[in-house]
Amino acid sequence: MRLPDFSRFNLPPAVMKIVWFVGLWAGGVATVTVLAYGIRLLILP
Repeated sequence: MRLPDFSRFNLPPAVMKIVWFVGLWAGGVATVTVLAYGIRLLILP
């Protein structure tokens, strides 16, 4: 998994790390939500 390249925005490394963590967290939450919704649909047709 390659990290997105934010160097063209000239952001400080701390800001870049925060942006990356927020993106990773949002992706994890979205994945868990979709999985939970799919499992619920399977259990409760």
